[in-house]
Amino acid sequence: MIPPKNCINAPGQSVTDFVAGSGDALSFGLTNWIRGQMGTNDFVNHSSGSYTAGEVGGVALTTAIGGAAGAEAATANAGEAGFEFSH
Repeated sequence: MIPPKNCINAPGQSVTDFVAGSGDALSFGLTNWIRGQMGTNDFVNHSSGSYTAGEVGGVALTTAIGGAAGAEAATANAGEAGFEFSH
């Protein structure tokens, strides 16, 4: 994939790509769509390693948040009559 025409290799570009990748993963692509609607998506290099690393980090964070919420929910009423956690 060829980097977008406005995507420059300026200081901070890797940070921009990483944050965009993280946000896109955490928002399930909503932030990517919003940037597209605003016309600012040209400043993100979706094929960079930083963007990919951000996506991986975003997926890991989403998984961790979901796991923590699930564990909390599983133990919230543990031991009370009528509440059973089976799997």
